Amino acid sequence: MRYRHLGLECAFRGIGSLLVAHHADDQYETVLMRMLSGHPSRGLRGIRPTSEIPECEGLYGAFRSGWLDDRLRQTPFFNHPNAEKDRRYL
Repeated sequence: MRYRHLGLECAFRGIGSLLVAHHADDQYETVLMRMLSGHPSRGLRGIRPTSEIPECEGLYGAFRSGWLDDRLRQTPFFNHPNAEKDRRYL
């Protein structure tokens, strides 16, 4: 239902593509929730990819807090302005 709403809104605004993804915090939360719910070890794999599009991968180097893990940088962990607080980055 929410994807239908997003699709309609994109069509209304003339947006041809919209990518959505989970970030690293989502993976950790999913595994923790499953552990606390008593899932067997097989159920602790986190969120599986739903698309076979190689360009569309999860944002597993990005965290909701705005911290990024970029192994190509000399200092891999750095803070980026949080998009939730600054709408210019949306």
